[in-house]
Amino acid sequence: MTPAARPAPAGSFRLFPVNTRRAANTRRRPSGTHGKLVHQLIAPGRDHDVGRLHRPVAGSGKSTISRVLLGLRRPDDGSVVFDGEDITRPARRRGRAPAIQMVFQDPYGSLNPDRRIGHTIGAPLALHTDLSRTERRERVAALLTEVGLDPALAAAYPDELSGGMRQRVGIARALALEPRLLVADEPVSALDVSVQAQVLNLLTELRRSRGLAMLFVSHDLTVVRHMCSRIAVLHQGRIVEVGERDQIMERPVSDHARAAGRDARPGPPPGMRGTAVSATTTTHTTPTAAGHDVLDHFADGTPEVTRLRGLRPELVGLEQRAYDELFHPRSSPGTGVSAAERAATALAVAVDHRRAPAVAHYRALLTEAAQDPGPADRIVGRASLDGYAPPRTAAAVAHARRLTRAPAEARLDALRVAGFTDPQIVTVSQAAAFAHHQMQLAAGLQLLATGESGTGTDPGAPSATVAGGPQFTTDVLTWRPAVRLLAREELTEAHRTALAGKRPDSPYFRTLGHDLGILAVRTAIDLAAFTAEGGLPRAERELAATAVSLHSGCVYCVSVHARRAAQLHGDPEPLDRLLKYGSTAVLGRRWKLIVRLAAGLAPVPATAADADVQALRELGVSELALVDLVHCAAFFGWANRLMLSLGTVDGEAG
Repeated sequence: MTPAARPAPAGSFRLFPVNTRRAANTRRRPSGTHGKLVHQLIAPGRDHDVGRLHRPVAGSGKSTISRVLLGLRRPDDGSVVFDGEDITRPARRRGRAPAIQMVFQDPYGSLNPDRRIGHTIGAPLALHTDLSRTERRERVAALLTEVGLDPALAAAYPDELSGGMRQRVGIARALALEPRLLVADEPVSALDVSVQAQVLNLLTELRRSRGLAMLFVSHDLTVVRHMCSRIAVLHQGRIVEVGERDQIMERPVSDHARAAGRDARPGPPPGMRGTAVSATTTTHTTPTAAGHDVLDHFADGTPEVTRLRGLRPELVGLEQRAYDELFHPRSSPGTGVSAAERAATALAVAVDHRRAPAVAHYRALLTEAAQDPGPADRIVGRASLDGYAPPRTAAAVAHARRLTRAPAEARLDALRVAGFTDPQIVTVSQAAAFAHHQMQLAAGLQLLATGESGTGTDPGAPSATVAGGPQFTTDVLTWRPAVRLLAREELTEAHRTALAGKRPDSPYFRTLGHDLGILAVRTAIDLAAFTAEGGLPRAERELAATAVSLHSGCVYCVSVHARRAAQLHGDPEPLDRLLKYGSTAVLGRRWKLIVRLAAGLAPVPATAADADVQALRELGVSELALVDLVHCAAFFGWANRLMLSLGTVDGEAG
């Protein structure tokens, strides 16, 4: 007899030992494993998901358990009970397909290269349902939309899709029969790290929205911690421990669970591993004086980087002026944010981006301003600043990290608690957003010059365009500030001069007007990047801004710049597809590559690929146009973070 299962919310289940005979794997195992599988019961439970955590060695039994669940392998003995029934019995195996489906590890090998995507997803529907061909086509389109793909991809073949897109197709196929249990066998291990987070977030959202139970198999312990609330540890064909996530990770009982938990405990963030950045040393020189061309230094200062920047000489001077205004302010009285607070903010951003020259630079700047290397060392090591820096500095660093990694989640409460006034909040946000802009710009210029972005491929924050993200539109929206607006009578002639070419009475610019010095330079960079003659057509500059804003989750920026791109292009349909399907939208090749390159500069660190640069060059896109694309994309990394942190759009949470 097995334990009775209690009713539970849809989408959850429990993993119990089964007090019946043992099950045995039919494959021969190395000596010591005895060919034993752990007894399993998967049944409805209460508020539990399950993952399988195991030592990353072969022969633990994880894949065999998955195959037994799917009926691809029969146990020699024992039982597997699902929804109160033993599904190893032949009569039950035949009917399990709609209830239990699998997402395979290899998105390349699990799809038939000779079949169109629509046929692959529709095959289970043809086998197990009475739907007509038209109904199947409609269902396939709905499934593609649900996993974040453009329905037009139903006509494509697998070799026309990226690895992440192929895995989404595999997920859509698994969902076709409305399963109650999804078996995910190492679903992201074969993917580039730049898309792993997106697929994991998609699985999380599908589990929530569909009420799915999920058996998640992985050797990546960090992923297990993120995905699973209940975990089983496998060793040599036996489950040696089962429990809640915190219990297994923090208070394990068995030796193997303790060893696995140690591997999964938080250490240096993935973005910091294997880089030149460390808590104590760096190999880069560190200019700190105002007037030095810091952006050239951040992009590794090769002659080719310098030459490419020289194609837009006005922007070379403006970028340095913006840096000087924020970190060596001279031309304005400022808002009272100290040099140490500004430098600490930028250092936190540089650390998240893994841009070693920038880390070295801002580290030296902070050490000089604080007259103490301790705070900088702890920021580089991502250690707590409690007791090592003033509360205001700690709050500024926390704000910068949130604004860099998850800008749509940035809030101002902690800054206010630490004593920042509204004008000071604007300055700190400008410093963090500008530093992010510098990192994006350096990565893009270095990519154009050398074929490498210099940052690695850590995916950083998941894209906001995955399932469950905000709904984008080209409708006219209203942005409402979260800090005090400058009253119209407070706007001076200097404000109006600084905003030449903009609307000085708009709530956004009246908010930024609290720090006039950086506002003036920022406006000049905006106009130079988007209105300079020659180079990238204006519609495609707006397209790049839209692509970055989609990634950031900035609903307001998307609405403005997608609408502007559609007007300039003369056809709203491509923009509508982009807003609905994100990077998977079916667009013309040139626009597809522009979106991909711009969006590749948005993650932290950047994941943009040289292959896209070369493909654009083959299409005849000039070097000047590529430089324009990088500048426009990087500028909107800055703009998005100000929009998202300093206000909200009507209908959003404040």
